[in-house]
Amino acid sequence: MPTTPPGKCFGKSPSGYTLTAILRYGNRWQIWDPVTKDYAFVDAAVLDLPSGASATVVPTANRTTVICIDQSKSYRYRQAALTSVAALIMATARSGYVYYVRWIDQDSYGQAAEIMPALTIPPVTPVQQAEATPTPTCNAFDLKCRKEEASTSSQHAPSPAVAVQTIAGRLATLPAATSSESSSSDLRGCIEKASELLANASGEKYLLVATFLDRPDQPPPDARLDVVKLRFFDVQCDDHTACDAAKKRWLAMRDQYYLADDVRFLDPEEDLSTTVK
Repeated sequence: MPTTPPGKCFGKSPSGYTLTAILRYGNRWQIWDPVTKDYAFVDAAVLDLPSGASATVVPTANRTTVICIDQSKSYRYRQAALTSVAALIMATARSGYVYYVRWIDQDSYGQAAEIMPALTIPPVTPVQQAEATPTPTCNAFDLKCRKEEASTSSQHAPSPAVAVQTIAGRLATLPAATSSESSSSDLRGCIEKASELLANASGEKYLLVATFLDRPDQPPPDARLDVVKLRFFDVQCDDHTACDAAKKRWLAMRDQYYLADDVRFLDPEEDLSTTVK
C-alpha cells in the first residue's frame, strides 16, 4: 500500500549513479539527488545499498491533507484562503504529514490544478547513510547534543533543518500563488481527486475546501472519502438561503461519502486552525 505521494518520473539514471538514501517509507526510499539538488522517492528494489548500511523505516504519515482553493472569478477570498493555508501548515505540521494544495478551476481533477508539488514534512533526524549505525552518545533530552550528532550522521545529505527551511520557503510564496482566473468552478473534480489522493493514506485524513456555497447545483461525484474530515473554510455566502440549503445537502452526504464526522463550515472571519489542529 503506497504511503507517499504518487510518483512522477523526472528522468532515468544509469547503473552506478550515486544518491544519498535519507529515509525509508515502506517499499520506497526518500533520496537526495546531488545533481538536481533536491529530494525524490525511488523504489527500494532498485537501490544497491552498501553492506552495513542501516535503515530506519519511517511510519506511514499520520495525517494527509488535501486542500482545494477556488480560483474562479466569482470567489473573492482566494488570497485569504492561500494565506490561511500557509499559516495552518506552518503552525500544525508534524514529521511525516503530507499536504496537497490544489486549485478549484474548470478542471480541478487535472494536473494543472496543482498549486505546488506535494509537501512531505521530513523527520527530525536523518537516517545513517551507508555506514553502520554508531552507538548514540547523547542523552535523549539533550537537544543541542542530538542536533550535533544528527549533523554528522550523513556526510552528503542536507540536514533536516535545510529541508524544513526549503519547505518554509515554498510556503512563504504560497499566498502569492497565481493562476488564470477560471470562468467556472469544478468542485466535483476537486473531490474526485481528493478521493484518489486520500484512498491509501493512513491516520487522519482531511479535505479542506475554500469556495462559495451559493453555486449552481452540481451532481455529487461518484467518490468515497472514507473517514475523511471535510471542512469548508473561507466560505463565500452571498445568497444565504442558497447557502443554507447547500450546507444541509453536504451534511446529508456524510454517510454517502463515508466521512469521519459531520461536515463543518467556517466563515472568512473564523480561524482555520480551530477545526484542524
